[in-house]
Amino acid sequence: MKGKLLVILIVLLSGLVQAHGQIKVTAKLDSANILIGDQVRMKLQLSHVPDLKVQNIDLSAIESEPKIEVIRAEPIDTIYNKEEIIVEQDIILTSFDSGYHFIPSVPIRYDYQGSQGQIQSEQLALMVRTYPIETDSLALQPIKDIISEPISFWDFLPYLAAGLGLIFLIGLIIWFIRRKRKPEEVEVEPVDDRPAHVIALERLDALQAKGLWQSGEIKAFHTELTYILRSYLERRFDIRALESTTFEIMLGVKLQPVRIVPKSWYPDLERLLQTADLVKFAKAEPPREWHQEMFDLARKFVLDTKEELVVEEAEEDSLGG
Repeated sequence: MKGKLLVILIVLLSGLVQAHGQIKVTAKLDSANILIGDQVRMKLQLSHVPDLKVQNIDLSAIESEPKIEVIRAEPIDTIYNKEEIIVEQDIILTSFDSGYHFIPSVPIRYDYQGSQGQIQSEQLALMVRTYPIETDSLALQPIKDIISEPISFWDFLPYLAAGLGLIFLIGLIIWFIRRKRKPEEVEVEPVDDRPAHVIALERLDALQAKGLWQSGEIKAFHTELTYILRSYLERRFDIRALESTTFEIMLGVKLQPVRIVPKSWYPDLERLLQTADLVKFAKAEPPREWHQEMFDLARKFVLDTKEELVVEEAEEDSLGG
């Protein structure tokens, strides 16, 4: 039994020895002496027979070395020949620790005719030097004179730009001040010397031609209607109607020393003004026939209170006592 085990062991060992003879690995540095922080290239090269397969190149030993840093591993380059295959890989290394360091060997696993094996590259030495310090440079040196340079246009450019910017800013401020002081041009409505009832009737005809309430523009219709009526009151009876409320207008009409507006018109005039207020401010929606009624009532008020008729009525009132 022991003899059989011995034979098997001899066969395995001979297979490994034969496999090792079929693969070779070399590792070289392009420089064995570098300055601290410089990079160095390590070239790893394998040559093996075609029927041998490389399974893994393990760089973990170098990566775990505290004084050596792997910057990157270049892609593997494979060269095929008739008798052998050459595999090359460059590994870029650096070190930030000065001194004499050893780069660990790289294990390479392979498969040869069904047998698994491993081979390692040789260990490499790397000297990392620091920058030389010249002791003389630590000595105090004499103070050197200031080197004067000729004055050029570019030396004055920042001051020139700042001056122009300041002038522009002052001009802009002056322009704004003058613009605010400039009196605004107010459009003055040309004076119309025609009788108040002529102007009011003309505006009522123009309003009727627009057909506002017929097209659903109720608020616009009553706004313009009450404006015509208030303008007529202001022109005809000298009552501040355009800027007054309905209550203030009626109070002014009733407190006039001479009753210029006939007393019989008080209820209808107040109803005209209040209806417009309800439509404009309370968003009321009166019946459709109401709009034409208010328009006809406003026209009748203008016709009944135009200047010649009111004068006659005022004279009759004064005669009757």
